[in-house]
Amino acid sequence: METLVLALPFGFAAVFLALVPAIQPLPNWWRRGVAVSKYLIAVFLATFGSAAVGVLIAVPLLLHARLTHTDAGNKLFSLLLDRPYFPLQMVVAFFGGLVLAKWLREGKPAFVWVLPFAHLLYAIILFSSHRSVAEGSADFIWRSFFNWNCDCSASLLQWRITFPMCTSVAFSVAAILRKTLTI
Repeated sequence: METLVLALPFGFAAVFLALVPAIQPLPNWWRRGVAVSKYLIAVFLATFGSAAVGVLIAVPLLLHARLTHTDAGNKLFSLLLDRPYFPLQMVVAFFGGLVLAKWLREGKPAFVWVLPFAHLLYAIILFSSHRSVAEGSADFIWRSFFNWNCDCSASLLQWRITFPMCTSVAFSVAAILRKTLTI
């Protein structure tokens, strides 16, 4: 259900952008709709797109591990895709930001991080409110959302909350870099 709720704005934005070329001249409110649609598409590509492309890049590692009956491919797959800091997905999002920044410029791709950051802030506030000061709220937040030194797989909480933030920041940095280099 959550995936459907997240995919619907992307679908509406894509349909809206497909209809725009048929309407010329474009009224002002449609121009705002184009900007919002491109922003939603940029957020979707920075998060879900980077995850999908990251998996497609890393699938040969799993196939190699299965065919050779070794664990090296599985370990590399885990290291690239399933760590709390999501290295491969961030690299994919960065390159996506470089490539797509010009097409998405009306949608302000440099601000793609805003929605995931709001989601992260909301989650931190929500989880912090359920913990007492004696339980170490700051330590719980650091361990739950940003567990950088664990050398372990990412938790579901990190996949749902931290992952979109990490990839959207990488996408935004690339979009800013692209804008500064082309001007």
